[in-house]
Amino acid sequence: MWSSGTHEGGRINSVGPQGVASDAQGRAHRRIDLRIADYLLARLERIRGDEVTVVLPTPGGYATSSVMIANALGRFPRSTAVVPYMALSGGPLIALGAREIAIGRCAALSAVDPVGLV
Repeated sequence: MWSSGTHEGGRINSVGPQGVASDAQGRAHRRIDLRIADYLLARLERIRGDEVTVVLPTPGGYATSSVMIANALGRFPRSTAVVPYMALSGGPLIALGAREIAIGRCAALSAVDPVGLV
């Protein structure tokens, strides 16, 4: 789901510390939890400027973590969530926090149904 980028404007494209959320093909393997939210929020804090792009291939995760990330995205005047092929559960919730959503031609968004409150 989210990691590289400049600090002038950011692009976050693979969530979490090494291999936590996606493999080399961008396939997500882990639910969005507080550890991932903490990592991503720290990355977003370091971005100078008003633009960020987050790439979201995610199976989703916990409600609280997803809301925290969505709120952080909403604080950027120019934020884009890119869904290349899927954003499930808490993933659409995060995407809805961005000012713009770009969805791949064959991408799918599920209902917003994150698991639990953590």
